[in-house]
Amino acid sequence: MNDINRQPDDTDAAVQELSRTEEIRRPERERRFSPFVIDLKPPSIETHPAPQPEKIKPAQTKRRLPYRWQMMLDERIYLKEMRHRSVSIRPRGWRDLPPKEALTLVHAVTLTIRNFFEGHPMAELTVLALLQTVVVLIYRLTLQPLLSLLPIPAKSPAAEMPPIAVAGPIVRPATKLKLPTLPVVRLPKPNLGSLLPTGLALPRLRLKPVWAIASLSLAVLLPLGIYRSFGSLSLIRTDAVAQGLQAMESLKLAQTAAQTSDFDGVQAAFRQAEEHFVQIKSRLGILSSILTAAGSVIPSSDVSTAGLMLVVGDQLSAGGRKLASGLDVLKSDVSPSEKLRGLEIQLSRAMPHLIRANEAVALMSPESLPVEYRDTLDQAKSELPRLVGGMDQLTHMAGFLALLVGSEQPRRYLLVFQNDSELRPTGGFIGSFALLDVSQGKVTNLEIPGGGSYDLQGSLTEKLIAPRPLRLINPHWQFQDANWSPDFPTSAQRLAWFYEKSGGPTVDGVIAINASVMERLLSVVGPVEMPKYEVTLSSDNFMTETQREVEIDYDREENRPKQIISDLAPIILERVMNAERDDYLPLAEAVSDSLTDREIQMWFSDPDMQNRSVDLGWSGEIRTSPGDYLQVIHSNIAGQKTDAVMTERIRHDAKVLADGSVLVTLTVSRTHNGLRGDDFTGVRNVDYLRVYVPLGSTLVEAEGFEAPDPKLFKLPDPDYVQDPVLARAQDEELLDRRSGTRTSTENGKTVFGNWVQTDPGQTSEFTLTYQLPPGTVELQGPQGNLISSLYASLTNGSESRRLNYSLLVQKQSGAVPAELVSTVDLPRGFSTVWSSPDHETDERGREVAEETLTHDLFFGVMGEMPIR
Repeated sequence: MNDINRQPDDTDAAVQELSRTEEIRRPERERRFSPFVIDLKPPSIETHPAPQPEKIKPAQTKRRLPYRWQMMLDERIYLKEMRHRSVSIRPRGWRDLPPKEALTLVHAVTLTIRNFFEGHPMAELTVLALLQTVVVLIYRLTLQPLLSLLPIPAKSPAAEMPPIAVAGPIVRPATKLKLPTLPVVRLPKPNLGSLLPTGLALPRLRLKPVWAIASLSLAVLLPLGIYRSFGSLSLIRTDAVAQGLQAMESLKLAQTAAQTSDFDGVQAAFRQAEEHFVQIKSRLGILSSILTAAGSVIPSSDVSTAGLMLVVGDQLSAGGRKLASGLDVLKSDVSPSEKLRGLEIQLSRAMPHLIRANEAVALMSPESLPVEYRDTLDQAKSELPRLVGGMDQLTHMAGFLALLVGSEQPRRYLLVFQNDSELRPTGGFIGSFALLDVSQGKVTNLEIPGGGSYDLQGSLTEKLIAPRPLRLINPHWQFQDANWSPDFPTSAQRLAWFYEKSGGPTVDGVIAINASVMERLLSVVGPVEMPKYEVTLSSDNFMTETQREVEIDYDREENRPKQIISDLAPIILERVMNAERDDYLPLAEAVSDSLTDREIQMWFSDPDMQNRSVDLGWSGEIRTSPGDYLQVIHSNIAGQKTDAVMTERIRHDAKVLADGSVLVTLTVSRTHNGLRGDDFTGVRNVDYLRVYVPLGSTLVEAEGFEAPDPKLFKLPDPDYVQDPVLARAQDEELLDRRSGTRTSTENGKTVFGNWVQTDPGQTSEFTLTYQLPPGTVELQGPQGNLISSLYASLTNGSESRRLNYSLLVQKQSGAVPAELVSTVDLPRGFSTVWSSPDHETDERGREVAEETLTHDLFFGVMGEMPIR
């Protein structure tokens, strides 16, 4: 029992050792067998019984059911004896019952059933047909006669009427009519006794003979009907496999056609798959429905593979019809909101078919297919889940966008345009904004002030002191600086508040659009000629030309620097809303990528729409994480447009200690690639940097920061007051006097903030060392109970300790994608058993992963340490 390193081939020695142990533990008691073992030895008979002195027998107590671990031991010991003692009663072909590899009786039964189905190619169809026939016979021979013999309630005297002869089927009217109440008419029960000879009565229905007849009928029907109808199994499998793969191939053709906006080609591919499926079903006849059911009921084999292929073809063909109908909606001359609603309906109808096809493909085994088809199956297993996930997201997107464009009621939105060349927490500095009214997918009003965000300064009625870092350029908090929180719902509500306090109307939502989105849209609907400004804007020159017009070439007397944005936005919006059918998918891809990369963020006052936005990942909120978390936020203050030429490298090193605590060292390098003297990018990048980490983290050390001269910060006017929320957060800040780093709490995270300044052609590097709060790493110890120890001994395994470490990294909207390196150093004795994504191991034994931070990323490592 102490030798836990025994190899699997020591089974006989283990059984003998366990048997001797059991005999030593119970020397005076009869051997205890498992309740599942049958002792086939005949009882011993004594020929000359000797008189024995009468002994007082102790009171026997009822034997209790052994503990589960004891039953496992008994089955392991006596299963081999059962094999020897039951040889004489096993029929031919069952010489391996119980299977030699079985450890328990339940395991033996499972292996026996599996071997039966694998060794008999027609076993699945036999069992399936048997079940179907039994159900039919039970109904015909038991339930149907019983229902006919049920007593009928006594008739009311007022309802006695002669039998009514019905000439034909009763046709229900199309609409319900209110008829006067009539007496209930009941047909008399036929007198079966009058049809029998005199002296005979109706026999009572007995269930036992009925079951006998059912069994006899099965014995006759199965050999004559089932095998005769099924034909060649290889032909069945070949036809079904060909049909299913043809449906998958048609789906690929449809996908290729959709990528080129060839909607007619998509519909033709789906029709071709459907026609092929109908031909196969007509060839198989009734066998098609049996095989389809077999694919979901019976274990994996040739027949089940054929059935699953039929399921795949059937479901993909049906789903293709629904998808083609959705494309027909896009071709119709209806409003954009009606197109989105129709697309949502058709996609929701197609989703169950695609899900069923995906489930059928997942159940298929490549070994059951011919070699030439296995690569296609592997490709389908990897592509179908992504297709189903994409279709499901597209369905929710279509419904949400229909609400967004006012399909149910008119909507009013505040649009803010963020310049990501001048980074701010939610994506960029807000230089322009617009008020947009939509109804039924049509723009009813669009207002874009030519002076941009600064037009609201004179009408703002509230006087608030700006956050401390913003006082480097403006001590007063105003609309253009309201996006100070990286959590977009928080900043959006602040923007809506500032807009209302500046005389603007109440809005239904706030939508932030980065300048990079305009470049993506222009690549589809552009270029746009702007004769007034003597320029043609495209995706290649949009940033440089608009920046030059806004900063340099605008009319100083008119003082409307944002007028070019005011003139360009309606043109692009009109082209997007009235796009040609060939531009649907490129536009959808551009918008989808912008939403995924957080270049477009949304907040709504309607809770239902806000929840939908969160579910789709479009709300731009700071996400929660059960493990480690990281988000690096840059705020360009007086650094002009230098963030367009900044590159960044982030290194996150996590050292997990034996007690589960984690020490993190974060190193960030920022390189300024601008040329000194350039109009927009040739100046120093002044960045107030904030690092968001798990709540409760403790700063250990910080270095590499450089703050501006305190004399440069401006003081607010005496009549300005602190915002209550901002004041409370600043009052709770902790200051590290050595480095000037401030520690605060915001949106459920601990925040480290400090200044980083980088000159053109230079690289700045800073380091933060902090300890994560307890419980960030999930540390699991050994079970320590008798069952787990016994299981480890029987399986030649060992108990172990495990730890789970995870890291969620969120990308800042508008930031140039940084190069991210994440390392995890596990405690001594732990080895990695799982990681996501696949990590590499460096020379120090650390798990290393490198990614480009184009979107939010997740890292996970699971470690294990055996305990001997």
